[in-house]
Amino acid sequence: MSIVRSASAQYVGRHDGGHDAAIGVADAPVVRLMARRSTQGAAARQISMLAVAYLVVWSVFSCGVTMLQRVLAALLIVSPMMEVTSPAVGATLLLVAAFIN
Repeated sequence: MSIVRSASAQYVGRHDGGHDAAIGVADAPVVRLMARRSTQGAAARQISMLAVAYLVVWSVFSCGVTMLQRVLAALLIVSPMMEVTSPAVGATLLLVAAFIN
């Protein structure tokens, strides 16, 4: 568990109210659950690999979403404030949301 805690000990900082601005890897429920269940030395490697995979997946996801946002802003579909600029796009998003739910 100390490996995971040391990897997540770096926080981005605090903002108003004293809440953490970023969540550490060890605060991820799946990492905490696995760390709690394992007590052997080989398990520390598994926990570390899980933490690394967790960070990789979220990093790839955030990069993909950032690129999508920039493409949508370049095409003037959304404003820099992420507001839909076209009524037709807004209606399409509303219909897609209705069908998904």
